[in-house]
Amino acid sequence: MILDFFLPSPCLYCSKVGAILCSNCLDQLQLAVTKTQLAGLPLFYYSNYEPVAKLVNAVKENGFTAAIAPLAKSMGSAWPVELANTVLVPVPSSAANTRLRGFSHTGLFARALAKEVPGLTVRDLLLSAKARQDQTGLNPEARRLNMEGAFRVSVAPKPSQQLVIFDDVVTTGSSLTEAARTLQSAGLVVAGFCVFARVLGPESQY
Repeated sequence: MILDFFLPSPCLYCSKVGAILCSNCLDQLQLAVTKTQLAGLPLFYYSNYEPVAKLVNAVKENGFTAAIAPLAKSMGSAWPVELANTVLVPVPSSAANTRLRGFSHTGLFARALAKEVPGLTVRDLLLSAKARQDQTGLNPEARRLNMEGAFRVSVAPKPSQQLVIFDDVVTTGSSLTEAARTLQSAGLVVAGFCVFARVLGPESQY
């Protein structure tokens, strides 16, 4: 936020003035990459959602984008070797949410990661293709239907490029799998998924 240049922000976790996420609290989050599977592809995530929910919402809903850089640095230090020299493709929010926020949090996050990981690049290959509901509160089937046809490919990169779909949070995987389907339908190669946090619980059914 622009006020961060004039009024130092307190840390979201300990309230120490100086940064929206201080180095001590970042260390205590203990971000570490975990590998699982989604739709037959590897999915890598760095935290369960509950410990970082406040942080995710501060970035996405309140515009505290200054927290992205330290998170990206921590994630980049443990970047999976399987995803080396790949192209990050951010999952776009709905057009309405992007206009409301004034920025793409997934795009900012992906670009911050690319600065930390040698050989990693970012391409905005996906665009929002339709109006859709907020996924919060929807059951897995409603989420799947909500995301059906949600994206379109903006430009066609070289077909040989290995793409990694990036998002901040995964719950049921409906957004990620629809993003993968859209890219694969355009003849592109999806190497896997990377997200910051994974929601564990009844809604997470993959």
